[in-house]
Amino acid sequence: RLIIGCSDNMVYNYNINGNRVEGWDYASADSPANGPVWHFALSNKDYIVIPLKNGQVKVIQRNGKDRLKLENKILANNNQVYLKVGSELSKTYLVAVDTSGNISKLFMNNKKEVLASEQMKNDLQFNFFDFNNNNSKDYVFSYENRLRIYDSDKKELYNKEFEATITQVPLFFKMPDNSTYVGLVTENQIYLINTNGEIEDGFPLAGSTPFNIADINNDKTLNLVVAHDKMIYTYNLK
Repeated sequence: RLIIGCSDNMVYNYNINGNRVEGWDYASADSPANGPVWHFALSNKDYIVIPLKNGQVKVIQRNGKDRLKLENKILANNNQVYLKVGSELSKTYLVAVDTSGNISKLFMNNKKEVLASEQMKNDLQFNFFDFNNNNSKDYVFSYENRLRIYDSDKKELYNKEFEATITQVPLFFKMPDNSTYVGLVTENQIYLINTNGEIEDGFPLAGSTPFNIADINNDKTLNLVVAHDKMIYTYNLK
């Protein structure tokens, strides 16, 4: 299914052939969708989660009708809202950085937590992934030329300044051997950082856009693909 939120406050459901799915009954919301639409299943029930730009969250069934009604809001800044699925609804939540720079968590049972953070900059960028590969997601911030990472208890895991301004949201990579890395993009260079906080050998490399890592030639060698200065670069990773 292709579930797409549009500026008319509607969310549309299409099949892989581009045809509207029959039986879809989504009622127009008070605001358009804000970023990705999420899906998860618990206890043989499907949940489709749609954060809205006004901070409300729609949680619907497969047919578009309401599954849950959440009264609390999650007001994100310009960054994405992320979903963490737990073993039950009370442990499943959306997380974002709110407009005050605090970490805001909205659980599927309507409980809300706000974790106060230090005063962040207006150009704050936020991601939510497992930095140290311990099966628990961490809070990843970048602003100006600094990268900071905290665990779920707000313990600082990483804090480093780079030579140039960080221009993109920090990236997350999980390799075929299950090792994990943070990808960082500055004005003219890209970095790959391991779970020990060390910059990988051979980095930084020339690049200025978000990048991807995959075995694009099926030759058991990982390739990194990035753009820079009107060119596309492909690097081989050892």
